[in-house]
Amino acid sequence: MELFFATSNDNKVEEFRHALKDFDLKIKRLNVDVPEIDDDDVESVAEKKARDSFEASGVDSPVMVEDSGLYVESLNGFPGSMSGFFIKKCGEDGLLKLMKELDNRQAFFKTSIAIYFPEKKEVRLFSGKCFGNISREIKGNNGFGYDPIFIPENHEKTFAEDIETKKRISHRKKAVDKLKEFIKDENF
Repeated sequence: MELFFATSNDNKVEEFRHALKDFDLKIKRLNVDVPEIDDDDVESVAEKKARDSFEASGVDSPVMVEDSGLYVESLNGFPGSMSGFFIKKCGEDGLLKLMKELDNRQAFFKTSIAIYFPEKKEVRLFSGKCFGNISREIKGNNGFGYDPIFIPENHEKTFAEDIETKKRISHRKKAVDKLKEFIKDENF
């Protein structure tokens, strides 16, 4: 079965190929340019983007997208679904500066994987969360995005300092585990 992954990030494609290697799936990167909706929740963004990516693609196989966000409690959930845009423009330093005077450092990552199934004309969502805190400084050299400033709950190191912990407990791992269960149950 072919599954098209609408992303410009080759690293994400390889990450998903590795995560789903035990299944008879051929994951192909799909390069389509679709506008991203303005919404606070990554599930809504992913669902719309999956539909739009399928329609823009011209393929007849399922199309998958993945959207993630970092939700900071003291910033009313910001940057949330705008996390990618914010980090490109301001970096991790920008978020640390924004939070400099804030004591409440609680945050969570949320990932939503959306797959549009053309034969059913429906989207299935698989989401995961990882709770933690924002550090006061950048730590670690592994990972990407906000990993150098995110310390998962019940841990002392950032994801960038302890990539093995990230692989075991991350928001993306939890969403992928739900996707794997779906694949098993549905004989996808």
